[in-house]
Amino acid sequence: MTRYKCRKRPSGLYDVTVITPDGGRSIIYGMEEDRKNNLIRVIREYNAETVRERATRPHTNNEKAIIK
Repeated sequence: MTRYKCRKRPSGLYDVTVITPDGGRSIIYGMEEDRKNNLIRVIREYNAETVRERATRPHTNNEKAIIK
């Protein structure tokens, strides 16, 4: 699951740190609030889609298919 952290600067702009599931990290400096909110919305939609995809994919346990 992709995570994010936001930090508001005194200037009113935001620094957003995006952390990927494999440990990658990107920091975006000086984002305006509407751009920050759009990025957060995209991350949440991506996470929800990933959860749905994992739930429908068959899982195996001792060679028996398990559908969550």
